Amino acid sequence: MAMISPPPSLAAQEALAEALLRVEYALAERPPQAEEVAELNQRFDRATLAFFAGQQEAVLQAMDELAARIEPDEGVRAGQAERARATVEALPARGRTLDRPTPLPYRLHWPELEEGDRWAGPLPVVVALHGAGGNEHMFLEAYGAGRLPALADALGFVVISPSTPAMAADPGALGALLDAAAEEGAIDRDRVYLVGHSMGAGAAWSLATRQPDAIRAVACIAGPCGGGVPAGTGATLPPLLAVAGGLDPLAAPDRMQAAAEAGRREGVQVDLRVMDTQGHTLIVGAVLDEVMTWLLERVPH
Repeated sequence: MAMISPPPSLAAQEALAEALLRVEYALAERPPQAEEVAELNQRFDRATLAFFAGQQEAVLQAMDELAARIEPDEGVRAGQAERARATVEALPARGRTLDRPTPLPYRLHWPELEEGDRWAGPLPVVVALHGAGGNEHMFLEAYGAGRLPALADALGFVVISPSTPAMAADPGALGALLDAAAEEGAIDRDRVYLVGHSMGAGAAWSLATRQPDAIRAVACIAGPCGGGVPAGTGATLPPLLAVAGGLDPLAAPDRMQAAAEAGRREGVQVDLRVMDTQGHTLIVGAVLDEVMTWLLERVPH
């Protein structure tokens, strides 16, 4: 997937992040009716295409219109906008960076019980890889309005969310991230799972093919996965869940099906699911519950 050219300024990045959060907060607080889902996804994906074309003002306008379409109450939207501003302002303090040959920004979330105590370990680990144009904060703050850390708290797993480009550029990144997490608590290295969106889906599958013994299972959302497997090696790779949006203009379902079938021919265990009314990005929040359930059911025998 093409990256933005020219890259946005820091102020523009913050404005775009706030706009995205306003939409995600509106969706979380006023879930759409079934008949609205396709329209909202298509409108969001048009904004996504403008984003990758570098049309930042058009993106902001489209996001504001979409937030108003989802949440018509101006007072409620004002509260969501203030929450988005506060979240974006707090992001630098929430991030971490590993000192690697290529510095590796990441987020680490330890699940908490309702009383505020941590879950007892050793805990499974979900490594979450964001899509192009995003960063290490996406899975913890944006997709599904922070649905992944909420699931971690409910189900008891650790989330590591690194910068996808930095992760992909560093062959030792996975081990280093797991070591960093292990310094703070007990993790189960036999239950390490990957989930990726778009560009992050491709990065997750590539990592699984290169380090299969370290990965229990992989989930790819809106990114073709399963292909590129050397002949006869598929059965040695982790099982794969591929989730496609039926309306996705960037990772079309036929491309995802072709990649899944290529993997199956080489022996990969692939579960392909197509969500007919979903597109490229809003699909993440919509399917995270299903995806996490599928991943965590893949346990050592």
